[in-house]
Amino acid sequence: LSQSSVACTALVVEDDLANRALVRRVLEDEGLSVREAANGREALERIAAERPDVIVLDLLMPEMDGFELVSHLDRRPDWRSIPIVILTVKDLDQDDRRKLTRETVTVIQKGPAGRRQLLASVRSLLHAPPTAEAIPTDDHMTTGDMRVEYPAG
Repeated sequence: LSQSSVACTALVVEDDLANRALVRRVLEDEGLSVREAANGREALERIAAERPDVIVLDLLMPEMDGFELVSHLDRRPDWRSIPIVILTVKDLDQDDRRKLTRETVTVIQKGPAGRRQLLASVRSLLHAPPTAEAIPTDDHMTTGDMRVEYPAG
């Protein structure tokens, strides 16, 4: 995805270890360098140590949820522009959407099309050209509510 020799960095913020591992694998397969955090507090520490190029965020987490993390990011001018892709099972109501009004947020429902949408969103947010990929639908992995498809091979 990177236009230079330095890999883009993604921070995956997800409390479910299995989902975090799946998202990590998908992003690493795309050439991203991936960091992880189990909640919003850990994410703030990771961002302070190394500002990521994109954040993949679950909204429903203990300690500090995704809404609170976005609020913290918006208070810091140097972090406000970090693009965020939200992966959630939550049906967002108007109040939820108001909390996520920043231009750099993309919301994706966890489910069968999750991987394809995640990759398209990350590419778009990082301004990378789309790549052709053949993803057979009969070879997939399911964890929780998120189904991630992998190429046969």
